Amino acid sequence: MVGRRTNLKYEPKLTWEQVSAIRRDYRWHSREAGCAALAKRYGVSTNTIHKIIRGKVWRVRTGDGNQSLPQLRRPSWKALAVVDQKIDGHLAALMRLVQ
Repeated sequence: MVGRRTNLKYEPKLTWEQVSAIRRDYRWHSREAGCAALAKRYGVSTNTIHKIIRGKVWRVRTGDGNQSLPQLRRPSWKALAVVDQKIDGHLAALMRLVQ
């Protein structure tokens, strides 16, 4: 970023290329590509990475050619409840076998 001139009060630590790479590489709850790992790799805080992923900073505008926000795939509560019920059923079956 040497010689780069902006109208900002402070020079940003990241470039648009790095922000696009963060959004492309981010994986939810991953040790290699989660918020903490990306923060360490790019020398910023985990809060900054989280805000980039959520689109709170480095906002994506249509037509700017930057990486779009990632689709976060979190398990739904209904899916977790179904899994919990299945586990309970399996535990009950195992307890009947043990007795």
